[in-house]
Amino acid sequence: MNPPRVDLGCLVPVGESCSLGAQATPSVDRHDPLGRRRGAGVVTIVGVERPTTAGREIVAIVLSGDGAQIGEQVKTQIDPTEEPHYVAGSGRRTFTVGDVTFAVAICHEAFRYPEIARAAALDGAQVLFVPHFVTTGDGSLPERWCDATNPYNEKAVMCRALENTIYVAAANVAGADQGSASCIIAPRLARRAGALRPRRRGGRRHRPRSR
Repeated sequence: MNPPRVDLGCLVPVGESCSLGAQATPSVDRHDPLGRRRGAGVVTIVGVERPTTAGREIVAIVLSGDGAQIGEQVKTQIDPTEEPHYVAGSGRRTFTVGDVTFAVAICHEAFRYPEIARAAALDGAQVLFVPHFVTTGDGSLPERWCDATNPYNEKAVMCRALENTIYVAAANVAGADQGSASCIIAPRLARRAGALRPRRRGGRRHRPRSR
């Protein structure tokens, strides 16, 4: 299978604004989330939180290369650890840019709920984007891709690619305690690209924290 070609970017908020229970203070201007990237011709996926009368929703906003909003995907499956802080939205969809059809599964929607990836594939998605926030509890960092001692998240997105014969583009938060790779996985489980080769502190095993 030849990889679909389109310029896409997936941004994950960085900092305390991502902490559970914290106030929503996105690291990008909510009125102009692309800022100076506007006009660069890159389709961008930006994660935000949205207050509603029922509670806060987690939302991925998809913006065109000229900064116009194409649409959004609200998180419809809330993990039990998130239930005190967020509410589930409703509605799943795909997006098409050029010749590429893609979908967005936010964090645990890809890791723990494989039916979401399956539904996206059945709806024609060639690529599944997975913005997520996975860190380690003790500050230790993985040394090798998909090592047996790494958090399970890398293995989960590999399963989503294999199960559905689609590309999976996982974008983790960038931080000192990053717990899983930001990477692109091909349908045959070949890692097309990725970034995670940091050190492990003291050789300790670590407990992943995910949001």
